[in-house]
Amino acid sequence: MTEFGWSEISKSTGRQIHWRKHVFEMEVESLNDLKLDPIEHQNHLWATEEEVKQDNVGGVELSYM
Repeated sequence: MTEFGWSEISKSTGRQIHWRKHVFEMEVESLNDLKLDPIEHQNHLWATEEEVKQDNVGGVELSYM
């Protein structure tokens, strides 16, 4: 797992916000058992290692914060 964080000033409130991003790899036996919390996740996709290295997964260009 990789994690990193940063802070910034909110444009709407002027308050400092702290961000933490976690990047991890996992293996699953069945995609049917995977459940993501919609409050915690805006989007997801499955990618091979090669697709991640190319920053493109099925026509979706990967961008990193």
